[in-house]
Amino acid sequence: MPISPLLAHLAPSSVAPAALRTRRRGCLARRRLLGERKTAMGNKGFDLSCSLRKEDDDPKLSPFLRKLFKEWDDRKARGLFHHNIGSCETKVLAGEHNFVATLIEGRDQKKRPTQFGMNQVIQPFDSAKFNFTKVNPEEVIFAFEEAQNDSEKYFDNVPHAVAYSPSAILINVSPIGYCHVLLIPRIQDCLSQRVDKESFLLAMYVAREARNPFFRVGYNSLGGFATINHLHFQAYYLKVQLQYPVEKAPMEKLTTVGNGVSIIQLVDYPVSGFVFEGGACLEDLSDVVSKVCIFMQENNRPFNVLISESGKRVSLLPQSGSSVAIWC
Repeated sequence: MPISPLLAHLAPSSVAPAALRTRRRGCLARRRLLGERKTAMGNKGFDLSCSLRKEDDDPKLSPFLRKLFKEWDDRKARGLFHHNIGSCETKVLAGEHNFVATLIEGRDQKKRPTQFGMNQVIQPFDSAKFNFTKVNPEEVIFAFEEAQNDSEKYFDNVPHAVAYSPSAILINVSPIGYCHVLLIPRIQDCLSQRVDKESFLLAMYVAREARNPFFRVGYNSLGGFATINHLHFQAYYLKVQLQYPVEKAPMEKLTTVGNGVSIIQLVDYPVSGFVFEGGACLEDLSDVVSKVCIFMQENNRPFNVLISESGKRVSLLPQSGSSVAIWC
């Protein structure tokens, strides 16, 4: 896609120094997020605090990621997945980029079908079609929302934007990797598959909370491999190699915007793409990338996003006429 319109869209507006200092302080403000394990979409839940204590078998895993592993393995033991991803053959392919290939027989036939046209990136939510409020309650790992007091059962440093409606993490019943889950921002609000500033900030927070280089969060727009028109992000844990090919591809820096975020272009890679990193805090990086996503949506351009390095780097692949996203 043309680069100049995108960069013009990111041109920083004039911000008074005092306002800028206030925003910087906001980056460091401590906030708390309540997590509940949910067995249904209703109000009943169980305290998550037991999973956030310090008596951990593996100190390298964050409490959040350990909880995710435990609950995902539990759903696997219950037979909730359409296939056993552990039995699928995975290979690192020879060649310049060392792409990772996994053979999952029958996945396309068993996964939830696409129920919308591919010609529009922005489409209205249709409650008559499948959405994530209709899943088997056992697929829900936990829901979370901002809390009003201090407790062990709260995560730290969550953005205020998630406070208004509980968000949820569900298993992906047709996984492509270990701990493949779905992040559904404000699940009961029934938002269409369309990134906004608040939802992207939530995805960035989840990536940071994992504190693990093998855990990544992704987003597919409509027309860019999303099959459900209900706002969701994908996340999973892949320990085949430390870096995906897209993360170690040759790059060329284009510019640095006003809040310190660098915009970098992929070069000598099978598909075009951009990388975003830097800024004084996670909110800075999230703000720039969400603006690009909104720009892509408003111009009816499908795209894919990969959040890596615990939220410190974001890759974005604009899609052309044929949908091909090559991360790993």
